[in-house]
Amino acid sequence: NSSGFKQRVSKLTFLALDEADQLLDMGFRDSILKILKALPPPHMRQGALFSATFPNAVGEIAKLALRAEHEWLDTVHPDEEVTPDQIDQSVCVTTMEGMTELLWQAVNFEMKRLPKDYKIMVFFTTARATQLYSELFGQAKVKVHEVHSRKSQAHRNRCADEFRKGSHGIIFSSDVSARGLDYPDVTTVIQVGVPSARDQYIHRLGRTGRAGKSGRCILLLHDFEEFFLKNLKDLPVKRLEAKVAFAGTPAPPDTLWEPNEYKTAGQAYQAFLGYYNSVRGLGWSKEHLVQEGTRFAASIGGVWDGLPPPILR
Repeated sequence: NSSGFKQRVSKLTFLALDEADQLLDMGFRDSILKILKALPPPHMRQGALFSATFPNAVGEIAKLALRAEHEWLDTVHPDEEVTPDQIDQSVCVTTMEGMTELLWQAVNFEMKRLPKDYKIMVFFTTARATQLYSELFGQAKVKVHEVHSRKSQAHRNRCADEFRKGSHGIIFSSDVSARGLDYPDVTTVIQVGVPSARDQYIHRLGRTGRAGKSGRCILLLHDFEEFFLKNLKDLPVKRLEAKVAFAGTPAPPDTLWEPNEYKTAGQAYQAFLGYYNSVRGLGWSKEHLVQEGTRFAASIGGVWDGLPPPILR
């Protein structure tokens, strides 16, 4: 829609698109296709698409971005591991009611393991869950950087810079940080709740173990999410028992179950319903979804007088 845009790009000679598989899935589809149609035709320029995965949808972009005779280059040998072998992968399963305490234990265990050098990234299923747990851990005197789509770009940039430059730190994030960003020396990735897909699990995991360094990835699942593990059966994911996985960590304070704002709990509850309504393989009816949503609200201290928070507009 910018005035004169087509004229300004009329002499473009090289086009590069990174994270090509995500451009159609992150709300940019129409904008990307409109921009590509405004550029000189592919035979008049060079083009390159980069991505960790190449689903069929990438073909729509490739037709407009690349020449007809373009080549596909795969830098991963078919016999190589999908995930780097220097990343220790584990999964721990708990109940809805046990997830908050398990997350507390996992974060504190990793902080204790590397007290001067820990750099921990925790991924949540939704932006609102990220916001909620950032507030709860902040009340519990654990400093975290809160990064998700509900925060301004300026805020996200500031958090990212502080995390990169610091000798240690913790980021609580939605999937805005799962790919396309380089955070050096991340020691641990923790994933809370079922990822949207196997690829998303791998992209998040890839924030650690970079540049030949070792790292850890800990997947925390609710018991109703165990079906996701069949998607990881070819990966070296070891199972940890929740009761003993992170022994020796301090007891969580009561404030970990006391949301500072009723609104925050309500937004997290609403986001829970939206996310798990779309999770493939779960097979919940609408009635069961609401029941589990109420359990989730209760598990974060968001139920008053036996009722979950209201749906906010």
